[in-house]
Amino acid sequence: MNKQPVLNILKDIFQAYGYNIDSSYISDLVASKGVTDRIYIKLDSDVDYSSMRRFADSIRSTEGTWLYILKNRAQD
Repeated sequence: MNKQPVLNILKDIFQAYGYNIDSSYISDLVASKGVTDRIYIKLDSDVDYSSMRRFADSIRSTEGTWLYILKNRAQD
């Protein structure tokens, strides 16, 4: 998956709703409004549960929510 077009669309959507967009070492994008309203956005092409777990663990140590976008469906 080419991430950049999807990231550009997400940037446009969040900016239209008044969010500032930044880069982050935790995720692909961070959409923020004020100090405490942060959304960490991560895109993945394949389901990798260890990557999801690492991402969720790193978000727990921050103030914010997360959005994990997969190209494919997650199967059991």
